[in-house]
Amino acid sequence: MRHALAEVEVFLKVADAGSITAAAEQLGLAKSAVSKRIADLEAALGVRLLTRSKKGVVPTAAGERMKTHGQELLSGLQRALEDVRRDEAEASGQVRVSVPAGIADEILVPVLCEFLRRYPRIHLDVLATDSLVDLRQAGIDVALRFGWIESGDFVARKLAHYGESLVASPVYLKERDPIAIPSDLARQAWIGYTGFGGTSQKLQLHDANGRRRQVAVECRLRTSNAPSQKAWCLAGLGITRLPDFLVKRELADGQLVAVLPQFRLNGPSLYAVYLADHYRSAGAKALLNFLEVSLRR
Repeated sequence: MRHALAEVEVFLKVADAGSITAAAEQLGLAKSAVSKRIADLEAALGVRLLTRSKKGVVPTAAGERMKTHGQELLSGLQRALEDVRRDEAEASGQVRVSVPAGIADEILVPVLCEFLRRYPRIHLDVLATDSLVDLRQAGIDVALRFGWIESGDFVARKLAHYGESLVASPVYLKERDPIAIPSDLARQAWIGYTGFGGTSQKLQLHDANGRRRQVAVECRLRTSNAPSQKAWCLAGLGITRLPDFLVKRELADGQLVAVLPQFRLNGPSLYAVYLADHYRSAGAKALLNFLEVSLRR
């Protein structure tokens, strides 16, 4: 029953008030809306809950049982809500977080600042690194990892997905042959990401029909984080792949140009990673919940 809780709450108010009119005034609802909710609850249960008369309404035997159970239900719900609020409000202590150095400033710093404003008793110990940290050895409560995570000895909660583009500077493109199809990339200078392997790397693109095109590219230069890739790209060294949020401004003002924009890359996602068997403090739980809501929004 999709609206069962609201209907039970209305029923309890009517049973206590002894009048649909009085209950409607207390609830700020129209009498017709109150009557409909009572009727819907009775229809769902298949029993009559109230006996109606000119003086008001009186619970039937089934209504009395519903009143008892309903009060227990709402009291339990209220206790649960208060418990969760208290746990969140009292969240305190230190939470050790690992973040990717390359995108922390762009995405995570504003979100984590908002988190600290929301939870003034929590302190963050942030380890900014693009290396895959051993969570247990480093004592990390929550690691935020950017990329493509498949499996491991941990729990990975996907927080957000990001588009990605091939980009180059106008200066670089002016000095090179036109790039019309994916295979043209094999003859270009490539700015690679160290995490994708050695100097020879594979690039997968998808056309408008979803067909996959794979190209082997040779790295003129490899670097360990995305801002560094962007800096080398802006300097005119070659073509690279970068998350859209990181190059949005440069694409808009013409410092960078999208290469093969008709093809789609399988962009990265941001994950919250933590050990499955590791005790999570109230602060760590609050951070996980906050990140999930904030980044998905």
